[in-house]
Amino acid sequence: MILEELKKIALECGADDAGVISVYNDKISPDREQILKGFPYAKSLISFVIKVNPNPVRTPTRSIANMEFHEGAHDVDSIERKIARKLVERGYKASMAGAMGFPMETNEWPRKMWYISHKLVAEAAGMGVMGINRNVIHPKFGNFIFLGTVVTDIELQENSLSKALDYSPCFDCKLCVASCPVGAISPDGHFNFSSCYTHNYREFMGGFGTLVEDIIESKSKKEFRTKVEDNELVSWWQSLSGGANYKAAYCMAVCPAGDEIIGEYNDDKKAFKVNYLKPLRDKIEPVYVVKNSDAHQHVSKRFPHKKVRIVHNSLIPDSIATFKHSIGNVFQRGQSKGIDCLYEFNFRGSEKEKIYIEIKDKKIAIINNPSQKPKIRIFVNTKSWFSLLARETNIFMMIITGRLFILGNPKHLLKFGNCFPS
Repeated sequence: MILEELKKIALECGADDAGVISVYNDKISPDREQILKGFPYAKSLISFVIKVNPNPVRTPTRSIANMEFHEGAHDVDSIERKIARKLVERGYKASMAGAMGFPMETNEWPRKMWYISHKLVAEAAGMGVMGINRNVIHPKFGNFIFLGTVVTDIELQENSLSKALDYSPCFDCKLCVASCPVGAISPDGHFNFSSCYTHNYREFMGGFGTLVEDIIESKSKKEFRTKVEDNELVSWWQSLSGGANYKAAYCMAVCPAGDEIIGEYNDDKKAFKVNYLKPLRDKIEPVYVVKNSDAHQHVSKRFPHKKVRIVHNSLIPDSIATFKHSIGNVFQRGQSKGIDCLYEFNFRGSEKEKIYIEIKDKKIAIINNPSQKPKIRIFVNTKSWFSLLARETNIFMMIITGRLFILGNPKHLLKFGNCFPS
């Protein structure tokens, strides 16, 4: 079987474009071990896209946008299954690679919950390039696409495989920056994962845990309603019963990239912004942020007409490995202004490890072999540290009970904590 034949099968099954890469493609190396664990026969990955109708996505009525998202997700899953079935009928091994929407390997939470990142596969297969809005932008269809992947034991020759695009369709218009209510996308390209996750994905995964905490911690119905308003509770119920809804996805809505999309933008840029950007910015809506986070400051300053809703951070690590993996995702660089410090963490107890973390120039990094001495050394019981991050205890109680002590100026630890509001 050749590349064109595989692409033809994908198109016949409902895809709008497709490509094929080897499971050993360098661009998917972060997922390879898990792919082969889940699909030992894997030789190739078929990446495909389907077009999304831009009109419902662009409307400020997010219920309409979410209907498009839900229906598109069902289409992708169905197409994955159809492609796999056709290949199996021809004597090959093939399987769906996982749901189009959020990953479902919940036993791995809060670690990596997916076998295959559709975005990595799509980029490697020439289906597009991720723009600064973190959406894969197809050269023709723009970011109005959904992604799917099929795993198969078909092995193609290297010169027959799809190639990644050698340019990016994203032309840095910054409309996604202007549209985001929580400032998750910065003009310099920095992406604040936790800001986006906390608001746009409020009703996915960990957000439900914070709702349960609000219920448990409320002493009365009146107190609960100060934390969760009636309309929010209705939204939760609808998401739980009918499918989780995105709160924004505005970065996708306003993106003008792609040959089929860009004409309207080029014809009249001002009208494009008035028609698609302004209604989203002007919309009166709740915006979910962690208190004292960069998102909290952004929405208060840029969108004073929107309603700030304070929620807890649900990205809580449960091991040293997940702590190291997630630290960049929850770091708030706006809160780190002026910090230039190397921290030494000495974890003791159930897990033992020494970690050096540097915060400098509004960036955070784990340093394996530091060339300088740390300004502060923290000695902490591992289990107690995760309890602190989960808001089950406080730092002063940990110091009093001997579960945490420091060598150095305590102000450095307080500044560190400010970069990770919870």
